[in-house]
Amino acid sequence: MTPQALFPTEVEAEDARSIRCSTGNPGSLRCFPPYALRVRAITPSADVRHAAFCAQCGGPPGTRDHVPPRAFLDKPLPATLPVIGTCAPCNAGASLDEEYVTCLIEVAACGSADPVHLERPRVSRALERNVALAARLQAAFDPATVAVAAEVDRVRRVIEKIARGLWAYELAEPALGMSAVVAFQPLHVLDPATRAEFERVQQPAIFAEVGSRMMTRQALAIGGEPKDADLGWQIVQQGRFRYAVEFDTADVVKLVVREYLVAKVRFARQ
Repeated sequence: MTPQALFPTEVEAEDARSIRCSTGNPGSLRCFPPYALRVRAITPSADVRHAAFCAQCGGPPGTRDHVPPRAFLDKPLPATLPVIGTCAPCNAGASLDEEYVTCLIEVAACGSADPVHLERPRVSRALERNVALAARLQAAFDPATVAVAAEVDRVRRVIEKIARGLWAYELAEPALGMSAVVAFQPLHVLDPATRAEFERVQQPAIFAEVGSRMMTRQALAIGGEPKDADLGWQIVQQGRFRYAVEFDTADVVKLVVREYLVAKVRFARQ
């Protein structure tokens, strides 16, 4: 049986709780850190040998995968939507989990499992088409407590896949042989100190892989004003998805989905 829990601080938590939905207008959660830029169109010039591996498993990359999944975004899709090379099994194998997480976050953010009451038309249409998924989320939703039970393992898999993709996208090398600890919870439950710490992006004291997007952004940040704008949060689509990558004292990917779910993935080199 798939474990269910509140978006916990660590996915290893085994206590059965529920995701409490945000109250009031979910559209009010539209705040951003002081320094955030839209993802730039940068042509990487890193060692092409790093691109010979699937960003997820290390196998030969036969397909192009979007990070984040396109289901997380609204149309028109951004022209600078990050794309990485993956193998077909890794790319297609996560599609059901990605659809589930997309719909779960929308239900939790809007406080309703009824497609009519959701903000994103794309998600409403998805639930109207996928009757089984709609029934699954309806059964997990408790209107009395305005909470929805989450299938933690599915959320964890999607977040880790996105984080590994963004790591490869920014640093031009896959996070192969690196274990991952995934933490996630709703943005609105963070206290001010925890929120400030999460939004803070550690500035690197070393240069990233030569020719990588990250190194190019480091070069653009030199002498810039403010300096950390290019090295801070990267907005893929405002209000839908942003991320930050840290690689100096710790190997971390942070991401925010729909300004509702925050996640932090810490990689450990083995």
